[in-house]
Amino acid sequence: MAEFLDVARNHLASLQDDPDRGPAKHESYINSPLAEEGIQGELTRIDPDASNGAIAGTPIDVSEDNAAAAQETLGEIGVEALAFYKSFRFVDQEPFRGAWGIFLIDAGIEAVTRAYTQDKPHVSIAELRNLALKTLLQHERYHFWIDVWALADEVSQLSRFKRYEYYLEQQRPLQLTESDYEESLANFYAFNALRRERLSDGTTASPLIRRFFNSCPIPYSQFDLSERERVLKERTLAGAVSNGLTTAGAFLVSADEYASNVGVIISRNIRPVPKVYPLTDESLCPVYLVRMPGYAVRVKPFEGPSRGEFLRFLKDYLNGSFSRRTDHEFFRIDNGEEIKIPNPHQNTIRGDEWTNILRKAGLRKVEFRKARKATHNWSKNCPRDPVVKALG
Repeated sequence: MAEFLDVARNHLASLQDDPDRGPAKHESYINSPLAEEGIQGELTRIDPDASNGAIAGTPIDVSEDNAAAAQETLGEIGVEALAFYKSFRFVDQEPFRGAWGIFLIDAGIEAVTRAYTQDKPHVSIAELRNLALKTLLQHERYHFWIDVWALADEVSQLSRFKRYEYYLEQQRPLQLTESDYEESLANFYAFNALRRERLSDGTTASPLIRRFFNSCPIPYSQFDLSERERVLKERTLAGAVSNGLTTAGAFLVSADEYASNVGVIISRNIRPVPKVYPLTDESLCPVYLVRMPGYAVRVKPFEGPSRGEFLRFLKDYLNGSFSRRTDHEFFRIDNGEEIKIPNPHQNTIRGDEWTNILRKAGLRKVEFRKARKATHNWSKNCPRDPVVKALG
């Protein structure tokens, strides 16, 4: 079966590290934070475009624990909790050494299926499961497109330096922030590819997919873009990939009329146009179903903290002290920010509320998890030192 890697090998061999940067440093070789906990599972290559159904003959048998964990974790880390893309550049790296492409996790497909079933209980599970798979698939295909576009851009430059790998290195710390334009655009294109698909009850898939994407955290939920917003994000993303920068850095560069005089490449638009780039044909990107029996254990660190853990984090690690009371209690933390204590009936702190609390503490979710591990669940080396300012 033909793969894009067969076409790309010679081009990849011609690329070299930028001597001013050295090799890119990768915390992970996939676009999912799940890699922090390690990913293991059984791979089955599938043909998602087969006429007899995307997963016909490929049964999905997901435990209740795994399905529930996927549904809960989705609100914390988005689509990449359910599926992920691994670049052809990293085919020889873990996870799943020797394989690259799109990896659809069984529990992830089940989580989206359940979300769709809540809205359409009268439509068959098989039909909604097929739509769930297509939803995740279309999102991840955008990441494949960016990877292919990047290679075409790299080999067109005289320097023949790697750029995409530096972009991944630089952009990873901005995961789950508004600056991660690639995730917003991936959902934009996935939504537009599927929104007119008709269900057996005569309705379109648009409302289902919209509600699902809106249930995801930023930046996944920021997919409903005007034409002006889409163009701006695409141009900024093109600049980031072409120069090995973050999207935030590329945005500043694109506003500088002298940028081309200092070696910064002002790139063409990154909008996917298959007629112009025929080698991005979707069939050239392998697709795998990942059966992951230990999914719930692997995603547990990404769930929001229990109320008890949150209070230890607030009082012991952030050195928080009571500030005032209205209908809620407020605590003042070490950097001067005031944090509202969630309602007592909340067993876990989740979603946007948890994101906002961490922003005031100057932390991203990945940094929270690292601090949790380093302090043995807030029992050592507390309070933190140094103090960190709130994120803007």
